[in-house]
Amino acid sequence: MKPPAYDREAMAYIVDPWAQVLRGVVAAYVLPLPGGLAAVIDPGPATGAGRLVEALNALGLKLHAVLVTHVHLDHAGATGALLEKYPEAVAYVHPRGLPHLADPSRLWESSKQVMGDAAEAYGRPVPAPRERLIATEDGQEVELPGGRVLRILHTPGHASHHQSFYEDSTGVLYTGDSAGIIMETTVGVVRAPTTPPRLKPRLYLESLEKMMKLQPRAVAPTHFGIWPNGPQELERQREIFVRWMNLLAEIHSEGVRTPGEAAKRLALRDPEASLIMRAGGPVRDFFLYETVWGMLDAIERGEWP
Repeated sequence: MKPPAYDREAMAYIVDPWAQVLRGVVAAYVLPLPGGLAAVIDPGPATGAGRLVEALNALGLKLHAVLVTHVHLDHAGATGALLEKYPEAVAYVHPRGLPHLADPSRLWESSKQVMGDAAEAYGRPVPAPRERLIATEDGQEVELPGGRVLRILHTPGHASHHQSFYEDSTGVLYTGDSAGIIMETTVGVVRAPTTPPRLKPRLYLESLEKMMKLQPRAVAPTHFGIWPNGPQELERQREIFVRWMNLLAEIHSEGVRTPGEAAKRLALRDPEASLIMRAGGPVRDFFLYETVWGMLDAIERGEWP
């Protein structure tokens, strides 16, 4: 296994736990702590748990805490398996998401209904011990061994139980899916919102504004990597989100109802969408079609404009 990349300014390793399925799509952020311990932000899918454990072993680290931005399979699916492997570790999760880590059966069934066979690539999550799950509060600070502190921001919109993590000392904001994606692809760097149903557009924008007030040095979306110029990246994501919502409202008014056709029309009118369409494959399927689907659903529910 290739050694994880290390970002010196962020003081964090970037592990790719899902590389055996798709490389460079899901990032698990490993924060090394004194005494050979580590905190992990978004451990990734259940099928990547073994790779994450291998990475921790290679780094000589033992899991102290998991911090999940939200419980979707690609972000938190490995949590239960990790808590099984490391019996002294705990997990921090939004209170609305906590029941789904303790008993992921409903989450798994709903994911299969939405994703079909693709859900199997993420894997079925293992239940996490409820007594080792810690419900968070907005604005709460989690002090890790050695004095590293992560501030929790509840950032709904993508999901009602979404939260992001900010480390003042490094200036890094770990955004999960609350501020879109920034990914290297075969056609260059692509940016897009991440908004599957049931997107709440106003909450999504309010969460972006909340994060923008922090003026972070860098942003670290789970999809994928640590990117400098945090304020500019957040502003760019806000602009893309508003532009896509407005364009899709126009496309919807033209009678288009299917995400595939709407995505094609969006790509003809927007350079970011065009770039993702050119990238094709899973990047297009996960981060264009699903985003368009969520935005159309919000428009049909009367939540935009």
